[in-house]
Amino acid sequence: REEALQARLEAAQEIDDPVQMDRALGALAIEAAFHGYVDIVDDALSEITDEPLRDRVTADCAERLWKVGRHEDAIRLAGDIVDPALRDEALSLLASDQ
Repeated sequence: REEALQARLEAAQEIDDPVQMDRALGALAIEAAFHGYVDIVDDALSEITDEPLRDRVTADCAERLWKVGRHEDAIRLAGDIVDPALRDEALSLLASDQ
């Protein structure tokens, strides 16, 4: 599974259209978080150019990583969210352990 996700990351990085690339990277990051593959999550998020989209995907990834027991990574990701309201919302969700 990890190798397939890594290959998909490489394919997504080759997309010329920035909107399509961001969407593909966002979907990939969320799927990688579901499986706990933090390195792939980090790589995909770092390539997303649309900041509001990156923030939303980061919040979703943080929640998914929390659920698979990657608590420190989830907190780190939530803290990386640029939008203060969304960052606080993500951290509150983690703090409530929902």
